Amino acid sequence: MKGTGYKRLIRTFAPIFFFVVTVLFAVFFVAVYEMTRRDTEQATRIYAEHVMQTLDYDLQTVDQLVIRELLTNDTLARFFDPAHHDDYYLAHEVQVQLNEFVSMLPVLDSAYIYRSYDDRVVSNNLFMKTLSFGDAAFIAHHAGRGGDAMLPQGSGEPGGSGEGARAAPDESAAGAAGTGSFDMATSSERTGGDGAKSASASSGLGAVAATAPSAQWSEPRLFQGLPKDNPRTVISLVREFPLLGGSEGRFVVNVSTARLALAFSEMAQSELSELWLTDGSGQLVRSDMTGAMGPEWSASAPVTVRSELSGLEIRAGMKESGLFGVFNAISYTWLLLGIAGIAVSVVWMVLASRRQYRPVEAILHRIGRISQRKLLEWPGKDDDFGFIEHAIARLIENANELEQEATSGQVYRRKVLFTDIMEGRRVIGEEEWLMETERLGWRRADGSYRVAIAEIDKYKALQTRYPDKDQYLLKFAMVNVLEELTGRYGARQWNDWLSPSQLGVLIEAESGGEPELELMERLREWVDDNLHLTITVSVGEAVVGINEAVGSREQADQGLRYKSTLGTNRVIVPPDGSPKEEQPIYEQLQHIRELARLYRQGNEGWRAKYTELSAGIRQSLYERAEIINLVSYLQYQCSLEMRELSVDYGGLWNDETAPAIGELLAGFETFEELDARLGALLEDFYARMTALREEKDVYATVQQVKGYVAAHFYDSNLSLVQLGDRFDLTPTYLSRLFKEEIGEKLVDYIARLRMEHAMTLLAETRESVQDISARVGYVHAFSFIRAFKNLVGMTPGDYRKKQT
Repeated sequence: MKGTGYKRLIRTFAPIFFFVVTVLFAVFFVAVYEMTRRDTEQATRIYAEHVMQTLDYDLQTVDQLVIRELLTNDTLARFFDPAHHDDYYLAHEVQVQLNEFVSMLPVLDSAYIYRSYDDRVVSNNLFMKTLSFGDAAFIAHHAGRGGDAMLPQGSGEPGGSGEGARAAPDESAAGAAGTGSFDMATSSERTGGDGAKSASASSGLGAVAATAPSAQWSEPRLFQGLPKDNPRTVISLVREFPLLGGSEGRFVVNVSTARLALAFSEMAQSELSELWLTDGSGQLVRSDMTGAMGPEWSASAPVTVRSELSGLEIRAGMKESGLFGVFNAISYTWLLLGIAGIAVSVVWMVLASRRQYRPVEAILHRIGRISQRKLLEWPGKDDDFGFIEHAIARLIENANELEQEATSGQVYRRKVLFTDIMEGRRVIGEEEWLMETERLGWRRADGSYRVAIAEIDKYKALQTRYPDKDQYLLKFAMVNVLEELTGRYGARQWNDWLSPSQLGVLIEAESGGEPELELMERLREWVDDNLHLTITVSVGEAVVGINEAVGSREQADQGLRYKSTLGTNRVIVPPDGSPKEEQPIYEQLQHIRELARLYRQGNEGWRAKYTELSAGIRQSLYERAEIINLVSYLQYQCSLEMRELSVDYGGLWNDETAPAIGELLAGFETFEELDARLGALLEDFYARMTALREEKDVYATVQQVKGYVAAHFYDSNLSLVQLGDRFDLTPTYLSRLFKEEIGEKLVDYIARLRMEHAMTLLAETRESVQDISARVGYVHAFSFIRAFKNLVGMTPGDYRKKQT
């Protein structure tokens, strides 16, 4: 029989081991590959979208410059005026300004202006009739006329050559001295009128620009100003003059695809991804616009990002030489390590099986030594486990007899009966109750009953501090003291542990006075003085009849649920454990959102909001679960607000403060403890965030901007451009700087400041909406009403009605 069971154990587990290991290896490699591929593809998409946003930003900048010129440039306005038909000096000024305009952005190739009333074109280097211009067909298309009608004699293509391509001497711009420039100032600044007129003009220009149609860029095309010029591939933007539905002319701007492709190639540098810039038909955007993406390129570029502005697309794929190449290179290494691990595991399994089988051998030896006679009666001498099964079967036969006696024992029956009463599992009649108490040796307890539950405070800490043996001794001492106090007060009680931390006590209620409450108070005091731990006791109302004791137990459970608010180491009775009138939960959520916003902005007012929130929780009787939900929502809102700041602050919050709050929520006992530690965590992070901000030179500038906005928010001319000029920063950089340090766009901050002041005026004064809009920096009341509704969710009139 020696070793038979051991060999069977090896033969049983070895196939299972190899099968499981093989499946795990396969699943592991497939999962790792798929996860890596998905993550890399997602990163590629995000990268491609960023590149496309940068290209769109350049094109939007061109469009904004064109709109600004059409709105504000007096030279252009005079050029389109028929009264200046023969003013060649004016045409020369326009040429000079077009040259300066093209030189403003690197991607610009050229620009020209078409004047409809005399069918002339002026560009940065010529002034001629449209028929002689190389781009006549493109102008005709956008002017709503047939392309051939605009072409010179003998030329059927936009880039065709001919004698008409040359400008007549009387059609070239006069070479008078003096240069102009495309003025970026508003018309109010140029004309120098009075304050009210300037503000009105500025607002009018802003309104026109805001209602201008979206920019429509052409597909890549060949552009040739004169037949002698080399054709160049460009994409073009056409704007009418006047801006809204004008027919006096067109402003055409050409962006070089070669320079656009060069800018794209400088941005599309990645070790993990390959990016291609194409037009809508899949043609690669290059200096010569030759070559299309082949099937092999398209298959390796699963990511496509399309620009709604220009129609250009970015096709992106993953480099096999990057992460995937490394993964393929190390796969064989992992495979070899896996095979070596399997070999080691086999040896380990054999040794472990041998070691684990030794107790079986010891059992067999002991059984055989104790009962040699019975062993000889067992026929299967070569089956170790069968022999053990036979011996255990005989042992069970003997144990069943002892179990029948134990089942009828008083201790077992007492525990079952106590559990049935506390949980209401069965209905106990009067006669049955009397018979049960007599059989168990208990004194009869008629009338009313109360249930008390004594819960050990900070039980998790107790489990960490004491081993199981010491915990048992502490519980044993607590039960014995309860029995002794019961005899001292002449009360009747039955107890048992409902859970590792809760002792249930069934007490016969006295008709006069409440000695059961005094009994529980003495127990609490003794535990506090002698066992180096505390308990919280919750007592239910008195009920009539033993079958109603479950209702008293439910009241006791309810009282313990409010322990976090009421406090530990005390006796809770029904008035304490009954819910008070709670503060509406939505009001608490509003406090939390406002607190998180002020906290993110570095506003000292967050402390007052936190004190108000803490006081509201104390005033309302919340259960532990409700407190956890409120604090978790505070943590969530703060995390959302920190995402609006730069990664320096968000990383500090996510890596340290947020996990600390999570640990605090998992282990607190009372709200007092939670409040103190949570306030300390928030103060610590706030101090570190403030110190980090003050280390940056730009923080002082941002604070100055905030102060200036707070003092001049009523100024209708307050804008990013004005603030940039005031603090010697570009508007784009100032906006990004403000967003990184405050977590809010500067324009949104100005709008919110204005709306907050407007809400105060609406609630405290009877001024008209138009007057209030002027006081908070809005020239037009309808713009103020639209902004107020977007931010507050209702019109100013509705808000005033709600406040009154």
